[in-house]
Amino acid sequence: MSAWSIAELFFLQAMVIMIVSRILSLLGRKIFQPVVVCEMITGVLLGPSLLGAIFPELFNSLFPKDSMNVIFTFAQLGLSLYMFTVGLEFDLNLFRKKSKQAITISAAGILIPFTLAAPITFFFLNSDDFFNTSLNIYFRWLFVGAAISITAFPMLARIIKECNLSETKIGTVVLSAAAGDDVLSWCFLAFITASIKGTFLSFLVTVLGGLAYAFLCFYVVAPIIGRLASRFGNIKNDFTEYFYVFILSLLMLGSWFTDKIGIYSVFGAFVLGLSLPKGIYKHELDKMITPLTTFVLLPMFFVYSGLNARMDMIFESQTLLVAAVVIIGSIIAKGIGCGLFAKFTGENIANSFAIGALMNARGLMELILLNIGLQNNIITVKTYTVFVLMAIVTTFMASPVFFYMRSRGIKLD
Repeated sequence: MSAWSIAELFFLQAMVIMIVSRILSLLGRKIFQPVVVCEMITGVLLGPSLLGAIFPELFNSLFPKDSMNVIFTFAQLGLSLYMFTVGLEFDLNLFRKKSKQAITISAAGILIPFTLAAPITFFFLNSDDFFNTSLNIYFRWLFVGAAISITAFPMLARIIKECNLSETKIGTVVLSAAAGDDVLSWCFLAFITASIKGTFLSFLVTVLGGLAYAFLCFYVVAPIIGRLASRFGNIKNDFTEYFYVFILSLLMLGSWFTDKIGIYSVFGAFVLGLSLPKGIYKHELDKMITPLTTFVLLPMFFVYSGLNARMDMIFESQTLLVAAVVIIGSIIAKGIGCGLFAKFTGENIANSFAIGALMNARGLMELILLNIGLQNNIITVKTYTVFVLMAIVTTFMASPVFFYMRSRGIKLD
């Protein structure tokens, strides 16, 4: 047990997380790693794999188990706020012009991973050492396919924002394709979880609830916000304060609802931001939300996941061969597969490789999916370890390849 109160402990944790993540970010830039990757590594360094192994007493005092819920809560708040601002900046008009290309790449990011997942599952993962004994080969294949096809959507959004690509063609195409892949992956996971629990109702709730939420955001909430903004947006009085509170309240409600139905809170925040009309208040909201979110709250999301990763499990017997197969197959399926399909849609070589590199990153969305699988007794610790290693490798390699392709002449129009 820590000698500090929950409040004292939280402030110490926040300070350590901010300082270490900023130091690593400075070092990471020298090897073409964005802040998000450095924050994930911060979590690993501060977690049981390094700090806990070298200084166990310090680790247990600074990050006791009973404090994880507090970090998790602030992490979720930061992630939802950030994804809301990403949605606000997302150019739907540009997406409509590039929708065919985004859908094509998104389809490739699902079909190719699920195709390669079949032999990987049958020859390397079709064992009770990797999955719940009651799960048949079909459901095991669905999980492996979902794990390979998922994309690091929040990390990808931040990389694109840091590179000032949010309102460009390549940023729009990649975010659209990644969002489509992740939504489908969550649907497959919901289906598998429903099969474990013996009920199909939870799967229907996830899919139909998500569709209903998107409909309400675009066709009910957005028109109301638009009318309020056009009527009162330029009036500097108390209404402005209430207007922002109203929008942020909708954000919290949307995040709660999508998390409740099993899609995950980031999509509730992103869809709400995406649906709102882009008025003057967009810039005011961004100024209000971004500084605290970027430097304090958002790093907690990445660090929280890193704190729960056990890198020592990677080196357990009989996992490295399977991990190598999964890593190589995942890179072929998403990196090369999406890159080739981008080339087929008319992109030049630099753009195609850049798109493939970004789509190949799994990041913490992979960790979230794996944690859900482990908590619901779908996978074993051995499977968790294999796919955590795959997530780290594919995410770490994304930025250097992307920045190299950018130097080779990415077209942003």
